[in-house]
Amino acid sequence: MLIAENGRKAIEILEEEQIDAVVLDIVMPEMDGLETIKAIRADERLKHLPVMAVTSLGESKLIEEGLKLGFNEWELKLDKSASAGKTCQNH
Repeated sequence: MLIAENGRKAIEILEEEQIDAVVLDIVMPEMDGLETIKAIRADERLKHLPVMAVTSLGESKLIEEGLKLGFNEWELKLDKSASAGKTCQNH
């Protein structure tokens, strides 16, 4: 598991490493999760990479936008029944 403190660093890691799946927060410094998923989906090598949002933001319009931009899953941090572990295993 590799950890990046912001979206820009996440993109740098994805360019350098072989990654099987990504978990992103939406609120991050420098490059937020929505900007990061746009960059991931724009990259031919990464466009099919499983990416899950794990965030405290649960507004339906934001979730809809995130899924349209390319998130495979959207899990709320406060959701005790979240299946993040299962989702990661499935990809």
